[in-house]
Amino acid sequence: MFQIRNVSKFFPLNHQYYQYSSHHGNVSIELSLKILQRYGFTESQGLQALNSIESLLRPDTYESIAKTLNSWKRNVYPRKNVDHIGMNENFKQVFYEKESRLLLVDENFIENRIYQLKNLDLIRGQNDLWQTFYQSPAGFFLQDWPEFLRKYYYITFKILPWLNPDNNIKTNQIHPLICYPQSIEQSYQQIKTRFIFAQRTGFRITESKNINLKTLLLISEKDFLQIYSPNCTIEEFEALEKLNSTELGVEDDRLFDDLVKLSPKPSMMKKQTKNENSFMKKTIEEGILLSN
Repeated sequence: MFQIRNVSKFFPLNHQYYQYSSHHGNVSIELSLKILQRYGFTESQGLQALNSIESLLRPDTYESIAKTLNSWKRNVYPRKNVDHIGMNENFKQVFYEKESRLLLVDENFIENRIYQLKNLDLIRGQNDLWQTFYQSPAGFFLQDWPEFLRKYYYITFKILPWLNPDNNIKTNQIHPLICYPQSIEQSYQQIKTRFIFAQRTGFRITESKNINLKTLLLISEKDFLQIYSPNCTIEEFEALEKLNSTELGVEDDRLFDDLVKLSPKPSMMKKQTKNENSFMKKTIEEGILLSN
């Protein structure tokens, strides 16, 4: 799985600016662990989460962790859920197994990122929001926003029309990216390479079953080639990847970079609510043109 390296520049802490002694580090972990245990983390779970972000901890980090956990619960928990115990275990798992850095973001960052996602008409309900938080926390909540948009536009306006040539996805249906949220964690080059390859093999979507973002982006190269081009070797596919990184699809790159530049800036999004509908209409219209 591709690891998110382009973390949002609004991420509040950066370990290079905070150099503390081992004593301060131990105190930070000890105090933060007590906070996590108050929220139901076992000692083992808490230490697993904190050890992975030890270099980012400050002596006063523990003071903000409680507020951060409350904010995540308030904003991403499904509204209707009968299995409270199971849901709480899944909630904790996100922090100690998947993305501990989520403990360090502040409330404004959380609320603004959720606002950005909803503004894309990507999140259509609280269950969608929980799905992204649980399955792809780094991709949706820590990834640099322009990089996220670049992938989102490419998948929405290039890949999805190809996967669904009849264009019969209804507005009340779950967006395919919510069904397979890990897709947004792949690198832009990997997303583009796999799509261009599958498209140029002459693969016929209408004659195939179970073809979706998962089989296109989330399976191994071996399984991917078995579906889309059984006679192609991994070496031949890797050669295409190298070509793709230099010249293939450059026109698409420029178009989607332009869409990202046209999108509202994160710090201005809440001030531009009057223009949201017109912006989304413009991007959708351009996306239809790009997919032809």
